[in-house]
Amino acid sequence: MRYKMTFQNITPQEAKKLIEEDGAILIDVREMDEFEQGHIPYAAFMPLSDFANTWDKVSYPENTKIIFQCAVGGRSAKACDFVAENDNKKYELYNLDGGYKLWAQEELVLI
Repeated sequence: MRYKMTFQNITPQEAKKLIEEDGAILIDVREMDEFEQGHIPYAAFMPLSDFANTWDKVSYPENTKIIFQCAVGGRSAKACDFVAENDNKKYELYNLDGGYKLWAQEELVLI
């Protein structure tokens, strides 16, 4: 039987802690123009518009903590849902609630 993954919404502070202390991977699913205007330093770029194609080309070990992030949290929740429904590996999935905008408002590091 296939494991059904779900995801958890987390704050920017929680995401920062997961990245720095637990080695979580941060994936930015915004579009290139948004990413180029500024992004979180740890973020890998994987736009939602090409997400299914790009996700098939990456591989992370089972139980990897993966945080998806967009501008405010809607597109990143869709990315979480996609991985939960389509990937056979078991990951710990997180959605950065408030996204890039809340991260910036909380004055966390940006590029």
